[in-house]
This record gives sequence, structure tokens and C-alpha cells, in this order.
Amino acid sequence: MTDKPATKPEYLTGTSLQTMSNHCLRALDYSQAGIMRDERYFAAGTAAHAVLEALHRWQIKYPGIEMEPPTREEIARKVVLHLSEPHPGYRGKDAPPLPLDRVQEGRDVALIWFNGRPPFKGEPEVKIACDANWKVTADKDAAYRGILDVLDFEEGVEVDPDDGITADVLTIEDYKTAWHTNENECDSRQQRFYALLGLALYPSTTLLIRRIHNLRTGQTFEKALWMDSDSEATVARWRREVEEAREVAAVRGPDGRRPATPGAGCVGCPWVRSCDAAAGILADVDPSTLATRFAVSRALTESLGEQLRETCSEGTIPVPGGSVGYREITRNAFAKDGPLNTVAAWDRANNPELNPADPIWLANSASTRSLIEVLKPGAKSLKALADRLYPRARGKGAKAAMVAIKEQRANFLATVLTPVKSSAFGVHPHHQPDGNEDRPLTLSERQQEEEEE
Repeated sequence: MTDKPATKPEYLTGTSLQTMSNHCLRALDYSQAGIMRDERYFAAGTAAHAVLEALHRWQIKYPGIEMEPPTREEIARKVVLHLSEPHPGYRGKDAPPLPLDRVQEGRDVALIWFNGRPPFKGEPEVKIACDANWKVTADKDAAYRGILDVLDFEEGVEVDPDDGITADVLTIEDYKTAWHTNENECDSRQQRFYALLGLALYPSTTLLIRRIHNLRTGQTFEKALWMDSDSEATVARWRREVEEAREVAAVRGPDGRRPATPGAGCVGCPWVRSCDAAAGILADVDPSTLATRFAVSRALTESLGEQLRETCSEGTIPVPGGSVGYREITRNAFAKDGPLNTVAAWDRANNPELNPADPIWLANSASTRSLIEVLKPGAKSLKALADRLYPRARGKGAKAAMVAIKEQRANFLATVLTPVKSSAFGVHPHHQPDGNEDRPLTLSERQQEEEEE
């Protein structure tokens, strides 16, 4: 398969920035040339975003009116039908139908997340384009382009009533469907890029808030930045990094294409099966040969893994796009006093006056504490327990109440979990998984998650 060189003028988007960082420059060629990607990676996320946008626009159209369940289900149904047939895609390009099962999955994820939440704020799917000097401009002249899931700007917001502190608050929200999305996403290259676009549109901003919603887990992560002299230096550094990335994106080889870098960056790349550099060996082979190669590859992986474990000797070997070997990780382990504090927290839910030092209670709970000690629940189970012990607030005043509830959850987890240094062997890409990717985790990423659990 031969690839066509990119012919469009150079520009950068949040997605293209992630693509070149997570995979390689050749992936930008495939993306901009419209070469088919594996949509199953992204279909659920695309559907979830589309449903939430439609629900948001309905609330803007009918302010103050409560959206009944039949209404939101009908809105979601129309989105499913739209995405499951040929439809206009990004920048007017025709997009093929998305896999129905993945679209329905994304629909369900969005509706579950939306249920019981307060009305949306701000504007959905805000398009911003800037020229090379970070001035907002017409799209055709843009050097930088982005579509922000939700953008909200409020002037004179009272952020500290006691001290009378007000701010012009710019809030940028992003929806993520990847299970592994965490607080690190707030400071990803993509979120920094979106922040730069938002600040270009609202230069009078004095408080920048980046908010990430993990639609799968229901968690929301937030990072605030006051716009003072220190933060201005930070924003200037972000701009330099993006400007450098735009220069790098302009690199072409002798054949007019951007260079490919087969290696760890191929993990999760949606164009890997279209890439001559990474997947040319799969061209024109029958299913039996593919199955044989897959089986042989699995055997080679296991065999090479055993050899590399010895060779790496608790270190890593650099490869294009990452490294192979051992990497230090920090996992959450069950604390020494975990059994005592777990049972005490559970019993205290029914008896707030419980004293864990009470000898009678210690005697009565000894069997249960021994069982918990044997089971050694992981971080995920204990986080679920924290949610059960301190459930989400609902109704009027819920937002204020959630501050105390989150603190209670954090305090409980601090008594039952302790950080422990460990190591994980495998392929370690330089990038963290994009929160929009719904791809399977690599063995190393999966091992790290399991260690943390």
C-alpha cells in the first residue's frame, strides 16, 4: 500500500497533537488523508460525546424545563440512528456508519452519567481557531484549531465570599470514555492545548479551570490555575511546546510523507493495519496464515519476554517510541491497620459513636477483621466501599455537600491504603493512553492497573 503525502497547509489540533505524541508523525498523514482507521477504538466515545452534546443543546433551547426520561431517551435514540448510518463527519467529510453495538454502548454510558446531574453550564462543542500568533481568526487561516466539549466563561464570579474574592472564570470541560482516565489527564498535552485556545478567546480570564469527566466511572477531575505572573510563564511554556510540535509536524521525508516510527507507538494506533511501515507483512495473506503468525507472535513474545527479564535486570532497553523492560511504579497496597479501619468504618456507619479501641468491639469484630486481612481488598474495592460509606449527595445543596463527602472518602482511603514501590515489566510507550482512546490496555498498563487494585 502506498500513502499519499499530506497536501493540506500545516495546522495543529488537539487530536493531531495527541496522535503525533502517542504514535508517530506518519499517523498524521493517515489522519489528514482520511485513510480508514479502526473506528471500534473510538465509536463508543464518539457516541457518548454526541449524546451529551444533544442533551446539552436541548437544555439551552428549553432553559428551566426539566428533561423527562422519555425526552432524553428519544434524543439519544436519534443520535444512535444518525451515527449508525453514513453521516457528515469532522469538517464536512462524510463518515461511514459506526458499529451499532459500540454506538449503543456509548449511548448507555452517556445516559447513565447524565442521570441525576445538574443542568449543563456553558456552550457545547465550541470551535476555536487561532493564527500562528495565538490570535483568534477565521478557520481557513488557522494554525491551531480545536473543538472543546464544553466552554464556559463567567465574569465577576465570587470564588471566596468570606474574603470577597472574585474572578473572571474560564472553565473548559472534556468528556472521556476510557476507563483509565485519571487526574493526570487535566495536565495532558491535549488539555494544555485546549486551555491555550480558550485563553485566546477569553484573554481577560483570571481563573482557569480544567475539568475532566470520566464517563465510565463517574469521576470528575479538576485543576485550577490563577492567572498571575507565575502562571503566565507556565502558559508561555505551553505555547512554546505547541509551536515546536507544529514545526515538527511539518517534517517530510524524501517521498513527501512524514516519517514513520514503528515501535511502542504502534500500540493502540488506529491506523496500524493501514501502515506500510508497521503492518505491511499482513498484506495479501489468507486468514490461516494470519492465525499462524498470531500464534507464533504470541509464542515469540512469551519466549523473548523471559529472555528480556534476565537481560534488562530491573532496567529498560530503549526502543523507538518507548522502552522495554522494568519500570518503577507506585501501587496502593492494603495498609497494616487496614482490616481494623475497614471494619470500624463499616460499623461506624450504623453506630457513629463507635470507639475502635473499645475492647468489647475488638473482641466481637476479631473474626471479621481476620477475614478482611486474608482477603486483602485492593484499591478498586476499597474505593467502591468509600462510595458506599459516603454516598453522593443529591438535591439542593448537593454541590456544597460533596466537598465534605469527597474529603471523608479521601480520609477513609488514607487509613486503609499505603503507597508501595514496585516494578512492572513490558512495553512502556512514552505517552500515556489518550483519554479518548477506548483501546485495550497493553500488558504493562494492565499489570500496573492490577497492581494498583
